[in-house]
Amino acid sequence: MVNTLLVSENSLKATSYIDRNVSGEILAPAIKYVQDDIVENLIGTNLYQKLIALVNSREIELKENGEYKELLDGYLFDLIVYSVLAEIQVPLSYKTRNKGLVQSGDDKLSNAFISEVKYIETHYRNKADLYRRRLSDWLWCNRTKFPELKASTKFWEKRANSGDSYKSNFYFGKKRCKFSDR
Repeated sequence: MVNTLLVSENSLKATSYIDRNVSGEILAPAIKYVQDDIVENLIGTNLYQKLIALVNSREIELKENGEYKELLDGYLFDLIVYSVLAEIQVPLSYKTRNKGLVQSGDDKLSNAFISEVKYIETHYRNKADLYRRRLSDWLWCNRTKFPELKASTKFWEKRANSGDSYKSNFYFGKKRCKFSDR
């Protein structure tokens, strides 16, 4: 399976506080993790896979895919950027080596303490939460444009989290509100 990144390393560096010399070995896994954990949970497996397919085939640029392009550029991009900024703080500060976990640094720079790293991580997670809420609101208002939001039928597929904090495809005894019921 191809590891498609919805946001390239170069566009991430160009539009964020990430220095140009930060290695792709740190950025690519962070982008992939954010996509798999945050993005797929928010928009659901089917819409996520549709976006991946459109990006892979370069059909995301076609006029008939304007809603998907707006979703990616207008709502997912900033969410991914700030989520990656939060996600890379620990890997940038600490490395796993043969001798265990070591703090990375340079001769002329002082290393941050873990409390400072966690503070910065929280700072960027808070910014990402703004974009997460914007995305959820926008998806709710535009849900009829994306048939993939209703298409999930397999229990292992993630359904779009349209603002409900606790949502599952499993039945726990209460009637579950669906998109068509809202």
